Order: sequence, then structure tokens, then C-alpha cells
Amino acid sequence: MAGPILAAMEDATPPRILIIEDHPEHRDYLAALLRRAGHLVVAFGSAPAALRYMADHPVSLVITDIFMPEMDGFEVLKTLQQTHPQVPHIAVSGGASYDRSDFLACMQNLGARAAFAKPLDAAALLGAVSLLIGAGEEPA
Repeated sequence: MAGPILAAMEDATPPRILIIEDHPEHRDYLAALLRRAGHLVVAFGSAPAALRYMADHPVSLVITDIFMPEMDGFEVLKTLQQTHPQVPHIAVSGGASYDRSDFLACMQNLGARAAFAKPLDAAALLGAVSLLIGAGEEPA
């Protein structure tokens, strides 16, 4: 009886977090933070490249910057809602002269499950990630 259960457990893909961040220092920081917490991470500096990756690889969660060249976080969110509606999305944004809280709130209103301003609160981000890929619950 344990045979099929063990086989199913071995076939299970561990949760994979996809990061889309055009600034290498922010991308490296996020990847290192999540890997230290024990997560499997893939990171891209370009949204189109990340979306091409997702076409062939299962992803449990996407974390994306809002303001990026080529394709911004709003476009990424819209695309994910069409192609991967089951994959939760976390938006991050920082450092500019605009009021980023408006953009973060807008991302959540459009469907992002959480949104964080840079510099990131590492504990809050990790808590949201754990909830979203662990229990499948919405972060508080």
C-alpha cells in the first residue's frame, strides 16, 4: 500500500518561485532570501523570458517588479491571469518619485495576492510566500 503513495510523493515537483526583476541587485537579493528560506527559485531580468520559461515549467508563485522595460508588472499580471490563473502573484516596487503605494494597491485590486514596497520587509515577504505556496491561503 505504501508503494503508490511513495511514488506519488517522489513525482511531486517542489514549489518553484519565479522572480521577474530587471535590477540585478534586487533580483539577486530576492533569490538569495528565498533560497535561504529553502525555496526553489528561478529568476529572470526580463518578463518575456520569464513567461517563455513558464510555458514549459511548472511554477507555484510569481514575484514581479512593477516598473520594468519591455513589459511591466501590470502586463505580467494580465498575462498570468489568462495563461496561468491558478498561479498566485506578488508585486514589488520601489524607489521613485511617485507614490508607489498607489501602484501596489492597484496591483492588488487587479489580482496580485500581495504587494510589497522596496526596501522589502523580508519577514513579511517570506510569510506571504509561505502562505501562498504552502497552505494556499491569502496573506493577511
